[in-house]
Amino acid sequence: VQIRLVATDLNGNPISAIQQGEDFKIRVEVDDLRFDASNPGVSAGVFAAYFDLLYSGQLITTVASTDPTDSFNYEVDFLSPYTTVRRGNADVPGIIDEFGAVSDLVSMANPNPLALANVTFTARSPGIANFTPDPADIFPASDTLLFNVPGSAVPIERIRYLGTSLEIVGDGVLFPVAVDDSVPQ
Repeated sequence: VQIRLVATDLNGNPISAIQQGEDFKIRVEVDDLRFDASNPGVSAGVFAAYFDLLYSGQLITTVASTDPTDSFNYEVDFLSPYTTVRRGNADVPGIIDEFGAVSDLVSMANPNPLALANVTFTARSPGIANFTPDPADIFPASDTLLFNVPGSAVPIERIRYLGTSLEIVGDGVLFPVAVDDSVPQ
């Protein structure tokens, strides 16, 4: 299994840099790496995926949810088919804990990466913001599972976690600089 993070603009286009103060999304993609074109009988697909999403909390923040009926305190869109058992706790800046969901399908034959969710962030300070998927901590509730392998969690060492980084470009406002003039020169 591969869990990959991709930085995008609000329209879903991949980006490598963004202006300070702007919103952007991190797209979570999952992929069943078992699929082989020479073995089309294998039902490829990730049934459930959970991980900790670590991010540079000193440079970015999650965007507060605008949906009063949503159980999340941050803006997140879980994408079909990953619409059940949705979880992720963002109470601590710098981490969305046990983030993920379960597919609502009973089978899948898709050898391509699928988008699991989009999380919206705001770029607060200039710098390089890092986003790192990290193994989940609570088992069996946060197991990563595959189709056609019922009840068997994918071992952590068989999951490829691929993060991303995003350059946050300053807004041009000059910040004051302290000058130590207490020592004669």
